[in-house]
Amino acid sequence: MQLILIVAGCLSFIVNAPVLAASYVDTSGFLHDPIQHIWLGDLAYSGNNLEPNANLTSATLDSADLRFADLYNANLSHADMRGTYLVHSDLRYANLSSGRMRDASLLYADLSYANLSDTYLYDANLFSADLSNANLSSADLRSTHMRYVDLRYADLSGADLSSADLRGADLSGANLSNVDFDEASIHSVDFTDSILFSADLSAAYHMSLATSWTGARYSLNAKDNNGNPISDTIFNPVMNPVALGMIAIPEPTTALLLGLGLAGLSMRRRSVI
Repeated sequence: MQLILIVAGCLSFIVNAPVLAASYVDTSGFLHDPIQHIWLGDLAYSGNNLEPNANLTSATLDSADLRFADLYNANLSHADMRGTYLVHSDLRYANLSSGRMRDASLLYADLSYANLSDTYLYDANLFSADLSNANLSSADLRSTHMRYVDLRYADLSGADLSSADLRGADLSGANLSNVDFDEASIHSVDFTDSILFSADLSAAYHMSLATSWTGARYSLNAKDNNGNPISDTIFNPVMNPVALGMIAIPEPTTALLLGLGLAGLSMRRRSVI
């Protein structure tokens, strides 16, 4: 009888004990099983294994050690990844939207074409990460470490970059509409051909030391496609956007040429008739 009770107790413990068997594959194909906590020991996570194309929606992976993880095209929307190590990880085309990634380490990670819209990235470290063509619309990027980040053609519309360190970042061709740069450091940032409609650059640091503003478009008495006014881009009073090679939208010269072109076309039609 006593033996039966002991066996029953062991079985109960096994059934009720947390399963710590989830693994992740790194970019070299090596299997890490089980996933480790950043402070050593097994991570208390028992969901789907982490691998390319995995469905990891709402996964709890805070403080996981996922260095060099291969999460290509994985669905991590609404995931909890606070303090997670994702250094050198492959997150191309991954869905990280509406996630919690405060204090996450994403140094040198490849996030090109990833979806990070509405993601909470406060104080995350994105040093030298590749975020080209990524969707960061409405993301919380306050106090992020983004030195030398590749943000070419990324969508950051509505993102909060207050107090972010963007020194040396490449923002060429990026959509920066409605972005708040309050106290952000933009020393040596490349803004070439970026879109700055309604952005607030009035309190950004080192504005005059940005690498290039050439071709950057800013709103000035502009209207949207429905004729509604668009808020003007706000610059520091000491800045002269025209002298820096920036383009006001609507651009008076373009508008004038367009008007003359239409008038000429109308006259030509009349002469043909």
